[in-house]
Amino acid sequence: MFNGENFTAVIKKDSYPLQLIFEKIIEKGVGKDHMYNTFNMGIGFVLCVNDADAEPVIKALIEMGEKAYEIGYVTSGGEGVCLK
Repeated sequence: MFNGENFTAVIKKDSYPLQLIFEKIIEKGVGKDHMYNTFNMGIGFVLCVNDADAEPVIKALIEMGEKAYEIGYVTSGGEGVCLK
């Protein structure tokens, strides 16, 4: 389990398409930070794999009919989650 004590998950906010529903909610005045904290902006779940495995894993998921994106990376430090 990722507890953020020794690692930081760096999420690249522009690395996946934003679903229309979230764009509409933001247009109504809800802040993006609140949207990420409350709804994860539509990210269902995350798989953390070695860099060398990222492309084959994404390809396999897409072949199974799933949507898959490389949305970030893990680095040392204890920041928990960092949105960039």
